[in-house]
Amino acid sequence: MNPYDFVRVIWQQPGLRRQGPSHDRFQGVSGRLEACLTAETPLFLPDRNPSKPRRFRYSNAQRAYFIPGSSLKGLFRSLVETVDGGAWWFINTWENKLPAAFQRPRDLARLDAACRMFGFMGEKGHQESAPLMAGHVSFEDAICIRAVEHEAINTIILLSPQPKHTAWYLDSSERLVAGRKFYFHARNAPMTSHASLGANIKPLASGSHFIFRVHFNNLAEDDFNLLLYALVLEPEMRHKFGYAKPAGLGSIHVQINWLETIDRLGRYRAGGGGITRYADHALATLLAARTATYCNNRTSLTLNDLRRIWAWPAQHDLRYPSREWFNEHSQDPLDKTP
Repeated sequence: MNPYDFVRVIWQQPGLRRQGPSHDRFQGVSGRLEACLTAETPLFLPDRNPSKPRRFRYSNAQRAYFIPGSSLKGLFRSLVETVDGGAWWFINTWENKLPAAFQRPRDLARLDAACRMFGFMGEKGHQESAPLMAGHVSFEDAICIRAVEHEAINTIILLSPQPKHTAWYLDSSERLVAGRKFYFHARNAPMTSHASLGANIKPLASGSHFIFRVHFNNLAEDDFNLLLYALVLEPEMRHKFGYAKPAGLGSIHVQINWLETIDRLGRYRAGGGGITRYADHALATLLAARTATYCNNRTSLTLNDLRRIWAWPAQHDLRYPSREWFNEHSQDPLDKTP
């Protein structure tokens, strides 16, 4: 089946828009957490130094493979935008196909959850500087603590998005975008023996482990709950991340090792303290309570689509439809692909 599908948007229910939290006072939830990222399938992020085959990104300082914090931030910000009915940022082609509530915020008073958490930079006005708010969630690089080497492979041809194919990228009325694009987990890894056609890469194998930390400051309670859901999802789901997702790579499992909340006012009171640490059973109880709003919601079109596409274990063998099929079925919707 086709490697991806669209998570539909509930256009009548945009996420709550409001002022972002302040940086100049203590409020909301602050702290940090440590998480483990485990590769469930081969995983690849290309190193900046060209080589053949391309190698996984490597840190000479750490003497280890690593995943940049900015890449992790991109994964989880995109997921927050999807789950919460957030604004769309990278859709210049079809901005007129979005309801007004889902278009880019214009000022700091009406920010969606992703902007409130990860930061916002608006467009510059005629005589004003662009409105700006620094993020309240930051990611450290994920450092590989257990690397399982994988042989070099040649992937299938990795195509860029084709938004001009309106039969897939727009809904049946062609008035609105179909949704947000997500890739299925695969039981197979589509490859080719022709190095000139796809990408020649050397990924890390399943079982590779990375450790990373997340820092959060002044988050509203509901935004903190959403952040935790984006991080851990549900037991029968996995994230899809990195390079060559259409080729079956990039299925990962994220688990939080420990979490600390910081009462910053308490740090200045007599006796200090103010840090509460959660691990093991206490952490599991906290996560279950904080993510229940999403895990227990079985009526949301968006969440049910996400559960279907990111269901784990993988349920599908993936392949792009052939050129011959496209030539004969150019106007067929995505659910009609073989």
